[in-house]
Amino acid sequence: MPKKTNVPRMFDDRILVKHVPPKELTEGGILLPDTSKPPFMQSHVVAVGPGPIVPTTAERRPLDVKVGDLVAHYSQGTQFEIDGEKLNVLRESDIIAVL
Repeated sequence: MPKKTNVPRMFDDRILVKHVPPKELTEGGILLPDTSKPPFMQSHVVAVGPGPIVPTTAERRPLDVKVGDLVAHYSQGTQFEIDGEKLNVLRESDIIAVL
């Protein structure tokens, strides 16, 4: 998990994540080829927005993920760097599962 300093505040359904690189070796020390790695990316959730506004009720719908969750996603989203850490901003719809 990244440090909690200078974590930006997310808006609406935006989610700030830190990418977790896939394993290169098995526990037995066997090098994994790229074809055996998962087709999706895994990331830890660093910050979440308050959720989108539902047009019919004008109230916010809370997001299904929370800080600290490990999530799977296909999109890299918007990449940027804070305090030397590479982070990505995703939308809630980019996330396919909480692991």
